[in-house]
Amino acid sequence: MGHIAAITNSRIDKNKEYMKPWMTAIGLYMYNFGIIELISYKFLDYLEETEEDFLKNVEKFLSPRIKRITKLAKQKKIKNNDDVVSIWNEVKELSTWRNRIAHNPAVPVWKVGSDSENSPPDFIGIPDIRQLSKNSKISDTISFEELNRLSDTTVMIAERLDTLLERVKQS
Repeated sequence: MGHIAAITNSRIDKNKEYMKPWMTAIGLYMYNFGIIELISYKFLDYLEETEEDFLKNVEKFLSPRIKRITKLAKQKKIKNNDDVVSIWNEVKELSTWRNRIAHNPAVPVWKVGSDSENSPPDFIGIPDIRQLSKNSKISDTISFEELNRLSDTTVMIAERLDTLLERVKQS
């Protein structure tokens, strides 16, 4: 029994040529976000008093690590601590998109009447499946352009964080 047509009728197209730009873009986005994850450890490695304190962060997810970074920045009253808090808050917002991209599929869609067996999809996007639980039966979808914008934003934030860490270390 199918409950939601968009899921019931969705196709599973593995490694199709028309999906390769999406595979590449998602991979780049996740790779770039991984850099931010590494930078969070670098911040904690610098800010924590001892190696033992640092190691307590290793198994934490990103959000608790961000909380710890901002707490330490405020406690230590380091130079640029407002920037540290501000940029890590941006990362927290960006991580919502990362989770959505990591935990949802890129889905090809054909309009009614399109030749789905012989034609590329009319649209490809990343839906938010969790939105379906909100009784809307509709999901916002991340477009290819939005995915690339998020990837570019992630790179810019990673660069800002890396530069900021160097400034913090010099203060």
